[in-house]
Amino acid sequence: MEEKYFVELKKLYADFKKNYKTRADEQRKITCSQIKTKGRIYDVFPYYAEQYGYKTKGKVVDEIEMKDDDFIYYFDENDRIKLIEEACTSLKRIREYTCYEYIDNNIYEYHANFVGPRRISIGLYEDNKLMEKYTVYSLERCAYEKYGT
Repeated sequence: MEEKYFVELKKLYADFKKNYKTRADEQRKITCSQIKTKGRIYDVFPYYAEQYGYKTKGKVVDEIEMKDDDFIYYFDENDRIKLIEEACTSLKRIREYTCYEYIDNNIYEYHANFVGPRRISIGLYEDNKLMEKYTVYSLERCAYEKYGT
């Protein structure tokens, strides 16, 4: 575990807190395609769905109904997920989103809902295998996960 990643993420979190309302709009503009689904289909980080008990057996649909478990996945020119938006039944709108940035062998994840930022993570990869993940939930709360040996 290296403290430098937490320091970097805390700086990014402070910036994200200022612009979380426009971040999804900015990401949407730079994507090339989208897929709408009922239920989860894709995960950027391996084991994320299993870790939180989500199922990844959704189906592609023409339009979402703004119900829980309706998602819109946005992809870049390399077919990588750049943005995931999740709908909400009670609000009848998108309630949260996750943006991804791919830099070298690292994946940065920015997660927020309509109230504010929820977390920022960095996944460190070696040979296309997730080795470590650093997460900042607020300036005071952090987590570290080690996957590779």
